Amino acid sequence: MLESKALRKDNTSGVTGVVRFHNGWRTQIAFKGKTYYLGTYEEKPEAITARSRAEEHLYGAFLSQYYGKAAERQGAGQE
Repeated sequence: MLESKALRKDNTSGVTGVVRFHNGWRTQIAFKGKTYYLGTYEEKPEAITARSRAEEHLYGAFLSQYYGKAAERQGAGQE
């Protein structure tokens, strides 16, 4: 699910976790049952950058560890 880039039907920004909020763009990300609010930005590109950085920070290490363990299990089964 973390790698899925599918958007919700009600998404109007074109980017997961970036929503129109008053006169700006609010950015948030959810991971392991917690929602992190990353801020509100005047410009949409700033909000998208904040969301991308948060994805790299939160999801990157988790996915590396996950795929590393999956590769270890797969390699062990082939011996």
